[in-house]
Amino acid sequence: MGFEERTTPEARNELHDFALNLFPELAGRRVINHWCGLRPGSDDSIPYICVHPHVENLYFNTGHFRNGIVMAPAAAELLAKIMLGDKPAQAAAFGFHRPETNRN
Repeated sequence: MGFEERTTPEARNELHDFALNLFPELAGRRVINHWCGLRPGSDDSIPYICVHPHVENLYFNTGHFRNGIVMAPAAAELLAKIMLGDKPAQAAAFGFHRPETNRN
């Protein structure tokens, strides 16, 4: 178990073909770099937006997987409220000790 951090020729070719469909003017251009990144997700697909239960001033806003870009405004607003000492009702759903849900 672990993270796969290597790229593959198959993934490179798939992305290259996708880019060519969007931008035909790229035809004949060579790919000079190819990398991969990790998208952390939680076991139940619900992000963690909370304060660490034992470490003062350590906050989390992670585990969004591929939805981080669309969830960022709401997640940042919730985290800001938590950091300011508010206790929003929805915060419990994003904490480390949230109720058990159907896990993927």
